[in-house]
Amino acid sequence: MQPMFTSGGRPNPGLVKLTRSEKSRHRRLSSPQRTAVVEHLAAEGLLPAIYFLFSRKGCDQVAKQIATGGFSLTDSTERAEIRAVIGRRTAHLDTQDLAVLGFDGWTKVVEQGAAAHHAGLVPAFKEAVEELFLRGLVKVVAATETLALGINMPARTVVLDSLSKFTGETHELLQPSDFTQLTGRAGRRGIDTAGTAVVLYSPYVPFDRAAGIAGTGSNPLRSSFAPNYNMTVNLVSRYDESQAVDLLAASFANFADGTRRDKLLENHADRVRDVKTFRDAASCDRGDIWAYYDGSSRPQGPSLDRQALQPGAVVSFAENTFVLANRSWGGGHPKLDFIDGGGRRSNLRSRDLPPSTILLGAVSLPRPIKISDERFRAEAAAMLETFVPDEEPRPLFLASDDGGIGMCPDLEKHIAWADRARRAQRDVERLDRRLSRAGGDDVVNRFTALRGVLTDLGYLDGWNLTQKGEALRRLYNELDLLLAEALHDGILDALDPAEFAAAVSLFTYETRGGDTPALPHASFVGALGERLEEILDRLIVVEDTHSLDEQRLPDPGLVDVIHGWASGHGLDDIFDDDDIRAGDFVRAARQVLDLLRQIRDSYGAYRDVAQAAIVAIDRGIVDSGGLT
Repeated sequence: MQPMFTSGGRPNPGLVKLTRSEKSRHRRLSSPQRTAVVEHLAAEGLLPAIYFLFSRKGCDQVAKQIATGGFSLTDSTERAEIRAVIGRRTAHLDTQDLAVLGFDGWTKVVEQGAAAHHAGLVPAFKEAVEELFLRGLVKVVAATETLALGINMPARTVVLDSLSKFTGETHELLQPSDFTQLTGRAGRRGIDTAGTAVVLYSPYVPFDRAAGIAGTGSNPLRSSFAPNYNMTVNLVSRYDESQAVDLLAASFANFADGTRRDKLLENHADRVRDVKTFRDAASCDRGDIWAYYDGSSRPQGPSLDRQALQPGAVVSFAENTFVLANRSWGGGHPKLDFIDGGGRRSNLRSRDLPPSTILLGAVSLPRPIKISDERFRAEAAAMLETFVPDEEPRPLFLASDDGGIGMCPDLEKHIAWADRARRAQRDVERLDRRLSRAGGDDVVNRFTALRGVLTDLGYLDGWNLTQKGEALRRLYNELDLLLAEALHDGILDALDPAEFAAAVSLFTYETRGGDTPALPHASFVGALGERLEEILDRLIVVEDTHSLDEQRLPDPGLVDVIHGWASGHGLDDIFDDDDIRAGDFVRAARQVLDLLRQIRDSYGAYRDVAQAAIVAIDRGIVDSGGLT
């Protein structure tokens, strides 16, 4: 390994020359293999190390690659200690939940001295990794950049797998401040006299650009502070008017520079392009998606003929033929196990079957049905080879009166793109309003505008809180005002505890990566969503009067999962292979718990249902450690 800079702080001329000669036919450079990097660090005595990547999947892959790389980072004594720590840290988790989480495979990787660390892991797994790393039992942790914030896991060496990361839409180079934050983990206080940071070569990032990122240091500080409704009522409660204004005027955010409008214009242009792209992708040659689906609730498409969906049923979809070997009706959307003509098993939910699925007939499967048995699958595949379809195969979904678009095999994709187009259009409208008033939106002016909204809606009376305002003081949520209005209007009154918990997730969850959240299937959500939209439209009118941006939309992406969990279903019932990670679920469920406690303690009318919802969620893998 060569240093990036000379002792004088200039980019290493040897590396500059080396990378510039890449095009020479006598020299070819390539990114080193991850296992080779770790093996080299081990040989040089540079472990323990944190190997930073910018995807959770990449972290899992690197940990597994290191554990199976043909060299050992642990001995038998260390492996026994690792097993003991893992056993203690996971003792409270149910055996069935551990199986769903892939506990055995995860343990085997960690025993080899390598582990992943990211938000997709359940807290017990992350806490075990942190303890093992601090004790020197785990030698390499493959982590996302979130590990660089707030966790005490110092290392001798930090490895940056790449200097660019995916933002959800495009790949962008790290900012100098990000580089400083990540590499600052290198070097253990009181142990190492110096830390080592390793940046892996990439043909896509010129060396002088990499050196520029490393050598710049931190970016200028920019404040993202802005008063919200909860802060406003708390300032009114705790200070007199002049004190509150002075506090806000003295904030760092009030001295931000004037580049806001340029950034707004850039964002506006991007979202206008997105609207066109998404609308084009939503179009369907079978009909008008905009007439079929208005965005307010899931359209009533064709219904599944459940009576026909019995083990032995032979169906055709995705240009292939399958026999249904097993089904599980738990959770409202059956899990289906199919076997194809090659004896391969596939698992999916009934909701994932395309509306164009055809029922070809049925076969009598061998008994007992054992899907995991290779011999059983081979026999089922052989039956498919000799199967003769019925003279009149029929659709598995009952026809609807939608003129054809409801039977489109890509209907869910069209709906998802239509949702994205509508959300992008709302962003354009919001940015239009911000652009119309950019330049005068400092912190004090925003506080004054928030007060105006709260006064109009009955939360403030002059410089005094009303009863509504007192309740709002205890709601710490991004959608605080929308939630307060929903609770005050009683639109959550008729919900049972599981439904109430799921409804609260609308205000806490936000789909990752800017994707459009999946439409929930829980029946109570349709009417609730319509009433929430009515409240939101009402708030937008008031906020616009005071030149404020509208709040973000509630996100239904977690509704079905929280509803299933609060209804008593296990992890294996509520998760599919492509669902959110268990760690995301635990974190999101605990955010719901926190907001439920706030509602319970602030709104007497909801005390009982909120408490019942807390009990229903705070179990098993979500257990928040006895908090009430």
